[in-house]
Amino acid sequence: ESNFSMEKVQVTMDGVQVFEFTFREVPKIFKEFFKLTDTAINDFDYCVLHQANLSMLKHIQKKLKLPDEKMPLSIDRYGNTSSASIPMTIVDLVEREETPEKMKIISSGFGVGLSWGIATFEIDRGDVFPMIFTDDYFKEAFIGD
Repeated sequence: ESNFSMEKVQVTMDGVQVFEFTFREVPKIFKEFFKLTDTAINDFDYCVLHQANLSMLKHIQKKLKLPDEKMPLSIDRYGNTSSASIPMTIVDLVEREETPEKMKIISSGFGVGLSWGIATFEIDRGDVFPMIFTDDYFKEAFIGD
């Protein structure tokens, strides 16, 4: 049974408050997860985080004592792609790095509405489809020149 309880937070979508919330809460939830599951960061091949911003990622990495090779980044190439950032980072990792055939991943998404969560899973390298790049766009949604 979890002892984790978040203090009552009333926050508008103020960027500074969201940033501070993530800095404070995401490392805490990892520690709670490891305690509840009797696991540690070293039990996973990779820790794939939502690619919100580099400063936030580096802070979480430092708090988790996570080596660079276990925390893939894609924000430098794709920016913050919202809910697609975790799967995009996994695809990017498989395309750019030599990874094990079967990868054990811990991931965390956080952000909108001050929500956050952790998921763990195993995935075969061969089941990761390649990134598709295109110049196509939805013309109905495009407003501009």
